[in-house]
Amino acid sequence: MYKDSIDAGQYGQHHLGIFRRNYDEQLQKATDAGYEIGQSGSLGGSVRFAYLKTGATPGTTAELIELTDPVEASFVRIHQATNEWNGGEFIRRVPGF
Repeated sequence: MYKDSIDAGQYGQHHLGIFRRNYDEQLQKATDAGYEIGQSGSLGGSVRFAYLKTGATPGTTAELIELTDPVEASFVRIHQATNEWNGGEFIRRVPGF
């Protein structure tokens, strides 16, 4: 889908990720509302995602991502590392990654 956007001349923000614990219910609501799944899969066989074609907003796609406890913990660690950043190290390792 990334290359398809560029080939269609759609530049800018590619997608906006939306995390939800009730992934199946939210995906069903989206498809019932007429959104088409452009691509879907899982990361490491555990965290599911689906890119939903928005059509009316070329260049931006909605990404539905399954929010699991490990995923949430990862983003908490990223948030904590961001809060602790002193502005001096541009590339840093986030604990747990």
